[in-house]
Amino acid sequence: MALELSVEFSLEDSLKDCYTDDLLYEMVDDPMEAIQKAGAVADVLMDMSATDEDIYYAFLKEALHGENYFYKSEAEENVLNFAIAEKMLHANMDYQSIIRCMSYSPMFAGSGKRDFKKRWDKATSFTCLAVNPVLSFTDMVQAKPLALINIHADEPGEIYSSCLKTVLCKMPNLTIQSADEEIVRLLLNAGVKEDDRLLHQIMSNSLNFNFSNSDDLVVRHEHNKIVGEKLDNFLAEAVRKTKEAPGPFKVKKLSDQEIYDDMQQKIRAMKELHEKGDGFQYWQTAINIISDTMSRLQHLQNMGKTLNIWAVGLERASMELGLNASPDKELQANIKALLQSIKDVQEERKQWNAFWPLYAKIEMCSKELMKKMAELQQQNPLMKLPEVQHAEPLSDVIHRESIAAEVLYFAALKDVVTKNSGVTQDEADNLIIEKLLAARRSEDDVMLAVSHSPCFRNLNRTQAMGAAQTMVDAVAGRIGQGDKKEEMKCR
Repeated sequence: MALELSVEFSLEDSLKDCYTDDLLYEMVDDPMEAIQKAGAVADVLMDMSATDEDIYYAFLKEALHGENYFYKSEAEENVLNFAIAEKMLHANMDYQSIIRCMSYSPMFAGSGKRDFKKRWDKATSFTCLAVNPVLSFTDMVQAKPLALINIHADEPGEIYSSCLKTVLCKMPNLTIQSADEEIVRLLLNAGVKEDDRLLHQIMSNSLNFNFSNSDDLVVRHEHNKIVGEKLDNFLAEAVRKTKEAPGPFKVKKLSDQEIYDDMQQKIRAMKELHEKGDGFQYWQTAINIISDTMSRLQHLQNMGKTLNIWAVGLERASMELGLNASPDKELQANIKALLQSIKDVQEERKQWNAFWPLYAKIEMCSKELMKKMAELQQQNPLMKLPEVQHAEPLSDVIHRESIAAEVLYFAALKDVVTKNSGVTQDEADNLIIEKLLAARRSEDDVMLAVSHSPCFRNLNRTQAMGAAQTMVDAVAGRIGQGDKKEEMKCR
């Protein structure tokens, strides 16, 4: 009888939770360029839009200390990758994330579907060995997959090695003591009785219980008696713990509806974050939640519904954060193409036979938009202001007669910021004054609007209005002088 356990035995199977389609999994063409462009580890780990590949190259760049990667021997590359995997573990990255990142190592040759499994297996091996060297032992290397074990026919030593390998591959940072407790839990869950002699025979192969083979019968008897008592005590405690707490290997299978509801709940929980105006963090987190939900759903209909939410979210994010208003022609073209792709996804979502290409397309759109969001945040610090992120389009308010001065100001500020990369607050205020005067808003309206500038937040209202009036007078005077010069030229 094969050993039946409610556990994913194959680490390769768990890959499906991370990559739905091999089309999304390609290595870079130029690793050296990727190393040069890599960011700092601390920055990349905090960047919610960073890919697994970005994270790997950040760690690789740090580990190289300026040395050339391609002058490394195979042995040096192995040492380097071991060090990277260890550093990822020390950075509190989870085991699956480390494997995904390590699978981008240039030393794992090839790319695309052909070498997909090979690269994953190598990354798994490196990660396991880096985290727990016990997996390099001969018994571990030669251990059969747990699914092939026959509990009533195979040797107890084979069963133990197979169980230990399975446990350490799922949780490689466990000590042998903790791993043995998990093995007991596995065996009990698989139907082995706690008073079955087989349980004792299997666990006697643990490194924690070194039974003697001494030729001296007295020495062997005394030593094995002590070790046997230690094993009995361990089994009694492990059985007790198993009865008191459910095993971590029993994973509850969530229905699609539960997964979908979980996504909605997580996004709603961030409503306050959005209202406070931290739009970048909100949209990065929300889009990541939606992407993660897609990988967990099982039925195509539910995936299609979530795909539509994803598309709408990307479009709203690009509008709210001003990505669609940049004067940069290349950026404009990219955003336009991305938004068109999103619209295509929405229009085609009922054509289920084309679902996976659509998934690949929106995944690409999502990564590109997240990248542009991060770039915009770096280039335009003023876009971090909550009032700017939530401001109405200037075209909707600039000619409105009864409008709050603050609403008019931040609509104008958002318009200026999105069209003038890297503009400072002072420069922005001058451009706002010019823009509002050109739209034939009265100087009083302009003064009241500009008095809400962040520059004047430390002033009381009277002082802020006075400072704003000075700025308006200066800009209006400059515009007036320009008009006079033009008039003189015409004469």
